Amino acid sequence: MKRRTRNIVWSLLMILALLAAPLKVTAAEQNGESSDKQQNETTEQKTEETEETAPEMTTDLGLASPSVLLMEAQTGTVLYEKNASEQRSPASITKIMTLLLIFEELEKGTLQLTDEVTTSAHARSMGGSQVFLEEGEKQTVETMIKCIVVASGNDASVAMAEHIAGTESEFVSRMNQKAKELGMNDTKFEDCCGLTDSDGHYTTAADVAKMSRELIERFPQILNYSSIWMEEITHVTQKGSKPFTLTNTNKLIRGYEGCVGLKTGSTSKAKYCVSAVAKKNDLTMLAVVMGAPDYRPGTRSPAGTFGCLRKAGYGRTGICGRIPLSCDGRDGDW
Repeated sequence: MKRRTRNIVWSLLMILALLAAPLKVTAAEQNGESSDKQQNETTEQKTEETEETAPEMTTDLGLASPSVLLMEAQTGTVLYEKNASEQRSPASITKIMTLLLIFEELEKGTLQLTDEVTTSAHARSMGGSQVFLEEGEKQTVETMIKCIVVASGNDASVAMAEHIAGTESEFVSRMNQKAKELGMNDTKFEDCCGLTDSDGHYTTAADVAKMSRELIERFPQILNYSSIWMEEITHVTQKGSKPFTLTNTNKLIRGYEGCVGLKTGSTSKAKYCVSAVAKKNDLTMLAVVMGAPDYRPGTRSPAGTFGCLRKAGYGRTGICGRIPLSCDGRDGDW
């Protein structure tokens, strides 16, 4: 058990390192040659070392991201952190709190998954990441949840906020109250979706971990939604019916075995952020990365390639792969 735990922890630390560190292009890669063999050997050597000793949690991993945290979700034990109390713009990982309040309303019975939510003009006007809801369009609460957690729809987030609290501003007040209840003392929300670049909208990696843990521990069903890769919804408006495909902004769920969520976010101010959840056997790990730099300018993606993820594997198994996580350039998600 202890050996397996050490291997899992090391794997999650590798995820943090590869999410948050800049991509280094070797001469071989510049010449179109693969360096996977050398990388596999390095990964295997590190994995063998974990058979005897656990990784040193206080070691400086050389991460380029200014703020990171790794937590074992069930106990809330922090396994690694770097500037986790530094206040930063959260972008769309703001929606974790929005989702938490939605699921609390479902728990209280004041909201049902089958209830219909009407999109207002204000909700429809949201820019950035959206699912293109039309004014007056109705979708069920469950569909709205998918639009928020899968496609990071700002319009869906505002529509749900208005449905629950009457106005977005009242809903944001509830978000801030909930943050206080959770001990998120370095957090203040000004909207329900994270689209704003206001200096008054901020949180920390430690606080993101708190609200993420609260969401997945109290309402584990959220992971059934956050692990959806693609799903089709139907827009029904005065113009008729039209299918629309939701695609998950979190590419880790396809690139890292065991990753089941949770939420990504990016703006020019926040840079790249993620609260990622990975499960294996009886362990659930939560990794928060904030402010990861855009270190691949000039690529075809408007915001460049987010990074290179390498699966460190468990025990002596190592599988390497690269997944470009690129921003759509409009708002704020990979």
